[in-house]
Amino acid sequence: MGERRGKRPSMEDAHVALESLPPPPGWAGEWPLLSFYAVYDGHGGSEASEFAKAHLHRHLLVHLGEQLRLRAAPAAAAGGRASGAGAGEAPGAPPTAAELAASLRAAFLSTDAQFLETTQSCSGSTAVCALVSPTHLLVANAGDSRAYILRDGRPLRMTVDHKPDRSDETARITRAGGWVSNGRVMHTLAVSRALGDRDFKVYANSDSDLPWKESLVTAEPEVRVTRVQEGDELILACDGLWDVLSAEAAFEYLHGKKVRAERAEPEPEPPHPSPSSNH
Repeated sequence: MGERRGKRPSMEDAHVALESLPPPPGWAGEWPLLSFYAVYDGHGGSEASEFAKAHLHRHLLVHLGEQLRLRAAPAAAAGGRASGAGAGEAPGAPPTAAELAASLRAAFLSTDAQFLETTQSCSGSTAVCALVSPTHLLVANAGDSRAYILRDGRPLRMTVDHKPDRSDETARITRAGGWVSNGRVMHTLAVSRALGDRDFKVYANSDSDLPWKESLVTAEPEVRVTRVQEGDELILACDGLWDVLSAEAAFEYLHGKKVRAERAEPEPEPPHPSPSSNH
């Protein structure tokens, strides 16, 4: 993991690397190794990115526990045997990829709701998170931070940027009562999905006189799932990196960094990230 402030006067980004997530409270079965990684690219201040850093993975575990309890309920009603459930869906079995994906989606939304309800900050943050199980890699993103995996020497993109001028995003914003100008929501914000950004959202206790009936910017992530393969490598990074490096160049830089570390050679100066342009 690494970070660099860039040309802005303060650091607004945050990251998380948890090699082993604990099981949800009350879990009695064998818990698999679940690793969680995230990059939060803040804009308009660091409050939203720091809030996500502290809370999103905790929300993930809460929602995962709810998913597992829902799975166990039919089995309890049937005396311990879930009708029609396969071995991988039995109570106490490791979470499935579908349960992990549902929990990731819910974690983005509940983290966003808590931030809007408990603070007055107008800051926002894109988010790209990776959840790695023994069998699957899940990537959830809201905004324009990106994730790539390197598989068989070829970088594969796991995210699609949420930009206001993306046709489906423009249509959603227009239906909600907003507009897109110069590639920005209401000529202001350069991403169409993010945590925070209360000025563009309809939420509990928000101003009832807002001219739009739904949130123009949403925290709803897109989640993509792939099976883990031997030798896979993963990069998560905010848009500032991708403005100056291709995915191929980023993996080459990291491979060179590893070789230099093994040889105890000095590090060259990395490419300077561009300042975030979300605001």
